[in-house]
Amino acid sequence: MNRLPRLVGAFVGGAITGIFATIYHAYAFPIGLLAVLATIFFVFVGTHFLTQSRAISVALSFGLLGVMALLSGLDPFGTVLITADSRGLFFMAGTSTITVVSVAWPRVGPGRRG
Repeated sequence: MNRLPRLVGAFVGGAITGIFATIYHAYAFPIGLLAVLATIFFVFVGTHFLTQSRAISVALSFGLLGVMALLSGLDPFGTVLITADSRGLFFMAGTSTITVVSVAWPRVGPGRRG
């Protein structure tokens, strides 16, 4: 029961991060892309170290990647936020790599190695 609000909060936090990352990744390329990827990296690292929960990282990943998938298509006016050029591909590849590594990262704590 106590875990559900944390999972929902992580999902919503990932969605909010995904919205801002999708909007600002192409701003002043490559500085904007690097800033967005660094923000995503630090959100995942901070969440991992604060919670030590893989489920929270998965919920954060679903929120982030779900919003990115929704915003990568055409809107009713024909605008595309994630284009099929180097900016969009580096953004998608970098974000996917960060999320996979964050979810797969082992727990490291007292008495544990690895």
